[in-house]
Amino acid sequence: MSAPVTEREGPAMKRSTVLWRFRRNPLRRRSYAVEGFALLTLGAVAIAGAALTGLAVSRCVDAMYAQQRQDRHTVTAVLDEDADSDAAYAAPSWARVHWPLPGGGSATGTARVGSGLRRGERTTIWLDGRGRPAAEPLSPSTGRLQATVAGAAAGLGICAGALIGGGIAAAALERRRIGRWATEWAQVGPRWDHRNA
Repeated sequence: MSAPVTEREGPAMKRSTVLWRFRRNPLRRRSYAVEGFALLTLGAVAIAGAALTGLAVSRCVDAMYAQQRQDRHTVTAVLDEDADSDAAYAAPSWARVHWPLPGGGSATGTARVGSGLRRGERTTIWLDGRGRPAAEPLSPSTGRLQATVAGAAAGLGICAGALIGGGIAAAALERRRIGRWATEWAQVGPRWDHRNA
């Protein structure tokens, strides 16, 4: 019957299971220490890379939405055709419209308009910096939320890639160790069997 583990032994046991690759042991191979250092390095690089990548992606996406808010503006357009009317929901639909240009004349394009509008009715549409119909830009709070989500997804992607890469490397090292153990056992095993016989 084994002795119960005391309060003193508990943390020491935990330390030995976490850091076993770095402890001196006659059965420990160099590959265990190399694997331990490689996993620590990979973890540190993955965490730093994920944080930096997530921050960079978040800033880029937020800057893109801010640029859209700055570039896009509204104009009053006139429908050239009836907009589709869906009785189930009043979702915007696409219709052909024309709108006045600042220097005179008009431009024509397809834009999202209110459901059920008729030809000749006026509606407000959004134009991008080049004067083409575009979607309404996101509000600052929604843009920041989407930028944060994009940054978090990029950071998680980096972590997932590091985890998969670390798992593949650890599996390759383990296969190599097992092969070396098998080779050594093939040399030593018959001598032990001969002694026991």
